[in-house]
Amino acid sequence: MALPSGVTFLDNGDGTGTLSGTPALGTVNTYAITFTATIPSSATAPQSFTLTVGKADQTITFTSTAPARDEVAGPTTT
Repeated sequence: MALPSGVTFLDNGDGTGTLSGTPALGTVNTYAITFTATIPSSATAPQSFTLTVGKADQTITFTSTAPARDEVAGPTTT
């Protein structure tokens, strides 16, 4: 499985790498990632990880202006 949209891996070219970014909306899932290092003797050393993208908490705020008069539904007539 590929990385989620918005997340990238950069090989820094010096034996290190950088995994960075912010997962895009709709990418909630678990992602299996394997990094493989190659040492001078041409042996490889894989290391597996799981990247979990979870649903973020949301805060919704409503604001309004108080009515100019104390009547909300308008005057009542009989």
